[in-house]
Amino acid sequence: RQLGTKAALDAIGDQALESMLTSAANSAVLQMQQDRPIALSGRFAQIEQRRLVRLVREWLDEEKKRGYFTVVATEEKRFIQVGDLVLSARLDRVDELEDGQHIVIDYKTRKPSIQTMIGERPDEPQLPLYLVMSEAQQQAAGVAFAFIKRGDMGFAAIVRDADLLPGVKAFFFFFGCKQFGTWEELIAAWRQHLTDLATGFCSGDAK
Repeated sequence: RQLGTKAALDAIGDQALESMLTSAANSAVLQMQQDRPIALSGRFAQIEQRRLVRLVREWLDEEKKRGYFTVVATEEKRFIQVGDLVLSARLDRVDELEDGQHIVIDYKTRKPSIQTMIGERPDEPQLPLYLVMSEAQQQAAGVAFAFIKRGDMGFAAIVRDADLLPGVKAFFFFFGCKQFGTWEELIAAWRQHLTDLATGFCSGDAK
């Protein structure tokens, strides 16, 4: 939230970044102590604070590999309607790229498979659901899991074009997406599958 853009990330010095990360980690630990006093106390709080600083610094090194972006939303709550079903969703993050396109990002603590977003009954439907059932559809360039684990960080994503995120290929290279000739065809399939699921749920289908 404080940096906001790739330009700000590139410009900040090491000492200023360390200070920013330390402050953010302290705030996070303090919040957890207030919510769950027994979970973090004394020495454990100090260890967790240092762990968080190292973790986020390593993650920001991954962000530096990207091209221009601006963070336009963080932890944004929205209502999404699919068929007769109205859902409350919270988006971890939405980035706007240099050409105005958006990428929707969800944070994970492990590397997930993008296959969980594909198929008639996706295990992880939130990102495709937001993409196809909201006004962001017209600006959507992709959906991404940002996996943040020490020593294993990066993006697992389904994106319209190659290199929108470091090391991520265009959607048609992935198993489960090869049958779609265009990005628009993939979005249309997502819309149909999610609508079918919502219709089934509302009619009592509990599969």
